[in-house]
Amino acid sequence: MDSPFFTPHTNLPSDPPYSSSARGIPVRHHQTKASPKVVSIPVHFVGSERTRSESAVKIQKNFRGFLVRKTVNEIAAIRKEVEEMEKRIRREESVELLRRDSKERLKVNEALMSLVLRLDSVRGVDSGIRDCRKKMIKTAIALQEAVDAIAAADNEAEIVAEAVADDAIRESVDDVVEEKEIIYENETPFGGEERQSEGLNEENDDEVNSEVEKEKAQKRRNRDVMERMMEEKERMVGLMSDLVERNERQSRMICSLTHRVGRLERALLFDRLMRKKRRHAAGIANNSLNSSF
Repeated sequence: MDSPFFTPHTNLPSDPPYSSSARGIPVRHHQTKASPKVVSIPVHFVGSERTRSESAVKIQKNFRGFLVRKTVNEIAAIRKEVEEMEKRIRREESVELLRRDSKERLKVNEALMSLVLRLDSVRGVDSGIRDCRKKMIKTAIALQEAVDAIAAADNEAEIVAEAVADDAIRESVDDVVEEKEIIYENETPFGGEERQSEGLNEENDDEVNSEVEKEKAQKRRNRDVMERMMEEKERMVGLMSDLVERNERQSRMICSLTHRVGRLERALLFDRLMRKKRRHAAGIANNSLNSSF
């Protein structure tokens, strides 16, 4: 039996028993990445043939479109408010409130006037915008006239009621006077009738005289009341005429202001167009000179 401890070292394996059969140098492997896909994007450069005048015209066109959109949005917002005011005025409870309360009428008129002033402040950069603005101004003025008509109808109804009451009072006073005169005639003794005593006759005369004085005083008071009522009616009629004249003056003033603003806007637009044409002509002349050189 051969012992492994007594064998010669030449017969032993060269590697120790605990070592691996093959040992090599570690090598780091690099992973090759795929090259990215290149996509060509066409780039369009602005041609050099575009002149400065064409660029200016394009910029002005875009800016003008922006102004038009902004102005239209402002007019649309004001139009919405005007429509809300119109719906509010056309309701029956609102009509009754406007007929009774003068403060509410004044509040509505002030709100409509503020809307008209806001419409006047809107710039009319285009003829269509000017027409739309004029239409909304006319609508607001028509609503003001409707509110004034409600107040005028109420005042006319009050005047008619006062006149009817005056006629009734006058008729009642006349009836009372006639009755008193009839009583006085019945109580006044005619000639030829017998009287019981002179003292009784004197008392009757005193009573009749006192009744006559009372009737005269009542007539004077009624006359004074009628005169005061007539003066009050005349004063109300004068106030209504003054109010109508003032509304007419305001309407004429607003119409003249709208016409004046329209003329100024047309003049400004014409001036801008003339300046643009002059700049365009100057640019064409410069380009022709540059091309000739």
